[in-house]
Amino acid sequence: MIASAPRPSREIRPVSARQTLARFVGDRSGNVAMMFALAAVVLFGMVGVALDFTRTITVRDSAQRALDAATLAAAELQSRGGASTADLERIAIAMIEANMTDAVPFACAQPVLTRESGSDRITISLACDTPTTLSAALGFGKLGFTTSSTAEYARTKLDLALMLDVTGSMSGQKLKDLKAAAKLLVDTVVDTDSQNEDVRVALAPFSASVNAGAYFTRATNMTTGGNCVTERIGAQAYTDAPPRAGAWAVAGPSNCPNATILPLDNDAAKLKSRIDAFSAGGQTAGHLGVAWARYLISPQWSAFWPSDSRPLPAGDPRHVKAVVLMTDGAFNTQYSALGSSAQQAERHCDAMKASGVTVYAVAFNAGTAAEKLLERCATSSDTYFRTTTGTALKDAYRSIGLQLRQLRISR
Repeated sequence: MIASAPRPSREIRPVSARQTLARFVGDRSGNVAMMFALAAVVLFGMVGVALDFTRTITVRDSAQRALDAATLAAAELQSRGGASTADLERIAIAMIEANMTDAVPFACAQPVLTRESGSDRITISLACDTPTTLSAALGFGKLGFTTSSTAEYARTKLDLALMLDVTGSMSGQKLKDLKAAAKLLVDTVVDTDSQNEDVRVALAPFSASVNAGAYFTRATNMTTGGNCVTERIGAQAYTDAPPRAGAWAVAGPSNCPNATILPLDNDAAKLKSRIDAFSAGGQTAGHLGVAWARYLISPQWSAFWPSDSRPLPAGDPRHVKAVVLMTDGAFNTQYSALGSSAQQAERHCDAMKASGVTVYAVAFNAGTAAEKLLERCATSSDTYFRTTTGTALKDAYRSIGLQLRQLRISR
């Protein structure tokens, strides 16, 4: 028997991880190369998916903001009455196109708008796609999403009084700008259906005094003296107690404004006609405008005003009471020893805010002193507006109107 020769022994040495990796990378056999290529494709695709997902999130966030703006605009339009679904869709599409980002390519389908029967609630949904980049290697040509937004108009009842400066400094273009802004506010808050009494607006124009018109005798307890009134004096000077002994207004000078006060009314055409008839002249007794704006919405004065103009009772959370104070200059005219016009105005503002009245204040090229006073009078920084142009004045009044209509997003 022939035996095989014994094999020489071989020393077994450990191989390091680095050596193993080097051998793997240097291996040119077909199976290893294929596995490495597949792994690279998967890794490349995962990076692409992460990148494209981030791009899609950017578009989705932009779409949500644009959709919120579109839904609010559509709900605001619907709340005025008379708008068709096509009208609402047109304004929604315009708002979406104006507010969508152009930093990342996208394509969106036609937005779908629904109106909830029996309410002013509107819902709009939007489906969009973003084309992919690197993740197309995994077969994903696009990434899609759908988002929606709902807006509703809270049907609270509103009593609003506008204190409007018609002094001599408002002559010319300033008065034209004020008329346009005030009428815009009326159009924003008052329903076109004049039978709807949810929203009523009162007007309190002022200059050197306030023209109480047909209410002069009841306000002053005087049968002669014209139509003009100034501040009340005595213990009731800064209260909203109704006219009576110790709470009468004082007959004013003959140079009061031609424009008379208008109690709460829901007829938009009537309100705008009265605003259009304003003329400018006289000094600035701003505290009188503040006081009469207060009286026009005070439930304490309910018996004083006509039945259709009686202010809402206090204490109901569904009732909103607000005034908009506006001037273009410092309050510089007063008639009693109670204090300056500015000091008296502050007292009335403080009392209104303490009673739950929301005070909006708009300064129109008014100067530092008037701006500081109006800012102190305003309920908060959100209800104070400093304007220097007619366009800015209109923007301020529109913003106030939208706040008062209480449009809100409810997802």
